[in-house]
Amino acid sequence: MISVVMATYNGEKYIRQQLESIWNQTLLPDEIIISDDSSTDCTVDILHSLKTLAKVPYCLFQNPKRLGYVENFRHAISQAHGDIIFLCDQDDLWFPQKIEICNQILSENPQILSLSTGIKLIDSQDRPIKTVCYGWMGKTHRLKKVSWKLFLRHPKYPGMAMVIRKELAEEFNASISSFSYPHDWQLNELASFKGGMYYLDTVLASYRQHSSNTVGTLSNMPITRSIQKREEYLLNMCSCLYYLEKARNSSTYLNRLSSFYRKRYKLFHDNKVVVLFIYSVCHLQYISVRSLIGDLYLLFKGKWRK
Repeated sequence: MISVVMATYNGEKYIRQQLESIWNQTLLPDEIIISDDSSTDCTVDILHSLKTLAKVPYCLFQNPKRLGYVENFRHAISQAHGDIIFLCDQDDLWFPQKIEICNQILSENPQILSLSTGIKLIDSQDRPIKTVCYGWMGKTHRLKKVSWKLFLRHPKYPGMAMVIRKELAEEFNASISSFSYPHDWQLNELASFKGGMYYLDTVLASYRQHSSNTVGTLSNMPITRSIQKREEYLLNMCSCLYYLEKARNSSTYLNRLSSFYRKRYKLFHDNKVVVLFIYSVCHLQYISVRSLIGDLYLLFKGKWRK
């Protein structure tokens, strides 16, 4: 059985397009679970009006009070009945073969607990921004295992491009709910820790970037906002790694990674460009080249704009 779980909040502008892209799949899911987090716009009314047009029945759960982004997704995931569960945002577009391709990969590879795919960034008008793929040595369309250390070093795998197995969902739902870092990060960290996180370097969805994104990329933001978001990310990673040190009974790698992130945050916050560059180059086992370039780009661009 295949489930799609969607968390909504004030998503009236794009919710119909997102659902239509699911209904137009070459392999349809068996159910769609939607958890609405007390929307104040017309999202719920639109969802009710679309039920008669739906090619796949969907269950709508309305939270009596706001749970927040992470717990709303946790609630949606907990309601799914499928052995395979696709995570879905409220404002993106799926390519027609997304479910079919991912289902085949999972059927052929029972060791996979979470599977992420490539994405195409689009703007609010569906215009392409860029394609995001993590190809290895220029190769695309290949399946790659993502180790725990590799994931922690570069955790850039958005939930809208993820599919998970039920066993991973059950363990996630039983985890400590007070840990509020994004659900996709928690799921992939857990899957990679168990040796079951994989990445398929094939673009199967369009990831919409707009002003109301709960989480998004920095490429389409004003520079001051991008720097602020980067600082928030680094600070959150420090807190997250502190949590993991307890949850994973600590390890030499975790301790050193945690120390690296604290230092990286301070250097970035203090705008120490040269020192940050030297420190990061000396610790490339804890940061990807892509992330290092991103740090330096934001700081240089921020200085240039002042």
